[in-house]
This record gives sequence, C-alpha cells and structure tokens, in this order.
Amino acid sequence: MATDDASWRLAALDRLVATTPSTVAVVRSTGADAVIELLDPHTSAALGDGSGSLVGRSVSSLLRPHDLAEMLAQLERARDAGDVEHEVTRDLPTGRRTWEVRISSLDDDRYVIVARDVSEHRRDARRIEQLEHLAGIGVYHWNVRDGVVTWSDQLYRLFGYEPGEVEITLDRFLSHVHPDDVATQERLIERSRREARAFTTTLRIVRVDGEERSIEVRTEAAADGERLLYTLGTMQDVTERLESQRNAELLRQASARRRTGLEVHDRIVQGLATAWLALQLGDHDQALAAIASTTENAQAVVRGLLADIGSGDGAGPGDLVSRADHEAEVDR
Repeated sequence: MATDDASWRLAALDRLVATTPSTVAVVRSTGADAVIELLDPHTSAALGDGSGSLVGRSVSSLLRPHDLAEMLAQLERARDAGDVEHEVTRDLPTGRRTWEVRISSLDDDRYVIVARDVSEHRRDARRIEQLEHLAGIGVYHWNVRDGVVTWSDQLYRLFGYEPGEVEITLDRFLSHVHPDDVATQERLIERSRREARAFTTTLRIVRVDGEERSIEVRTEAAADGERLLYTLGTMQDVTERLESQRNAELLRQASARRRTGLEVHDRIVQGLATAWLALQLGDHDQALAAIASTTENAQAVVRGLLADIGSGDGAGPGDLVSRADHEAEVDR
C-alpha cells in the first residue's frame, strides 16, 4: 500500500509539473554552479529542447555569468530562510520577459523553483500608469468590509505623496479635503455606503505642500444585495479646466459690459446730448422729440439687460416703477 501511495503521489507530481503554466524546476547546487534535475516540458520547449535532455545539464550552460551568480545568491538565501521570492527580468531573443520567482529549499543542496511569467501584466501596468500620468487621473479602491483603501501611484502624486509613502485611509483622504467641502464629501460617502450608489462630484483638496487643487471624483459601487462591498473610482485634477472656464466666463461678462456701455453711449448719451443742445438753441420741439426717442432707446436697453440676466418677462422701465410703487403700497 505504501508503494502504491508513493507511486500515486509521484504520478500526480509529474502531471502537475507537465500541465502547470508556470516554470517548475528542481536544481541541485554544486557550489559554483547548479545542475537541473527536473524541468517542466513547456520551459524545455521554450529553451529549444523538447526531448527533456536539459535535465542533467549545468545551469551555467544556459545562463550568462552575471545571471548565474544572481541565481546562486538566491539559492543561498533560500537555504537560510527556507523560501524566498523575487522578480527577475531577462532580455531574450523574443523580447524582454519578467517572472515572479519563488525558491523553496528541499535539503542542503536541492531547491524547487517556481516562476510565473508576468511580462504582459507588467507591461499593461506601465501603460496604465503612463495614461494616468498624462491625463492627471488616479485610481482608488475602497473595500468597505475591512476599510482598506488602495491608491494607484498617480493618485499618491496627485495629493503630493511619493507612491506608497504613507498608509492610505478614509480619514487621511478626508484630511486633505478643503474644510468647506468636507461635510459634502462625508454625506456623499455615507450615501454611497447606505445606498450602494455611484456618484460624481467635484471638490477641492489641499496637497501635502499646501497647494489647493480641484479634483473630479467618479465612483462605481459593487454591492451584494443592499450591502455595499466596495467602491472603485477615479480622481482627476481639473484645476486648469475649471480655471479656463472661469476665465472664459469673466471674458464673456467683460465683453457684455463693453457692449452695453457702447449701446448706452450711442443710444442714450448721444440722444440726451441732442436734446440738451436743442434746448440751448430754444428748439423745444426738437428737444422733446430727442427725449422721446432717447426714452424708447433706454427702455430697449433695459429690456435687453433684463433678458441677459434671466428676467425674460420683457419688463420696461415704466413696469419697474409701477412694480416698485406696488411693493411700497403693500409694505404700507
């Protein structure tokens, strides 16, 4: 029974090694080198060998001296610690590849090496980070159950930190929110927690260096029934965009004031000057005609101003006087 049990375990181990997508190897250290005692078939094929003849080969025949020295140093670490994990990047004929490597010590000179290719993941992560940087966008994740908040590197930078410089918590985030916006943000967070709803808002933050910035927050919520599980969102620096909008509005208002000033001058001031000149010359009919025309122009200007500020009721100066008299009568 013991033999059968051992055979079953060996067969299972062989099958696992043959079917795993990771690199699996057993090597035996010889001091200045190491010998391959087991290697999964996928890695053998990737190294140009499909017959398994790499088993029994020295590692020095496959790696450059610098890479061999690095591997032997990791084997020594595993001998002392039992297990070590590290990341390895190699330039191969097919391009640069990156692996997450775990080395476990079996005895004084044998080690199990399991390596997972994370090249695509690392490339995608770098691309996402570059896009975040270009767009001024950071990403966060809030696990409501355990309260853990995770920020992307760009979000750290948005608040003035180096990536990973401090532990991120909900309270730390709120400590950077502008005092006038804290109450609003707390209400949004509580509503999101209570109703498992997404929201979008713009708020002001104060960076570590004291600079005030405006950020747009967009969140998505994931819930199990009515219970909020987590929120995932983005924060984007929109300070310059809002400033441009404010400047555009100020320019529009200045242009409107200039246009109104020119209109008042051309249609009212000039008319009053004409009436005054006519009175000086004793031409009362011409003066009255100028005053009547100027009054009509003044009413038109006032109606235009009221329309610009949203009155929309077409009120004229006489209507305003009547309204003021009515309100005074009511007060009495």
